[in-house]
Amino acid sequence: MLIDTAIQNTTSQIMKSLFDKDHTITIFSKEAAQSIAATAIKVEPDNRKITLEIKYAGLSLSPYLNNDTISFDIEASRHGHDAEEIYNIEHVPAHIIQIDPTLTT
Repeated sequence: MLIDTAIQNTTSQIMKSLFDKDHTITIFSKEAAQSIAATAIKVEPDNRKITLEIKYAGLSLSPYLNNDTISFDIEASRHGHDAEEIYNIEHVPAHIIQIDPTLTT
């Protein structure tokens, strides 16, 4: 399978630009009653990876996963404008790791 590295680099640059601005990330699903706020805690553009932290009190994140993918919005402030830019990113391969908050220092 051939992957156009120019497209990869452009996507990485767009993502980096969004995360450099004031922004909010919201994970959503048609199967879930409400969206979940997330925070980007690690961005690796060269590896095309983003680590998101989600504080979720529900029993399961399965309503937000569709075939091991997630969908999310990034809402970022536009430089010099009062308006916001909203980017909808769907069906991103995801790996979920549950961390017990009582174990953190």
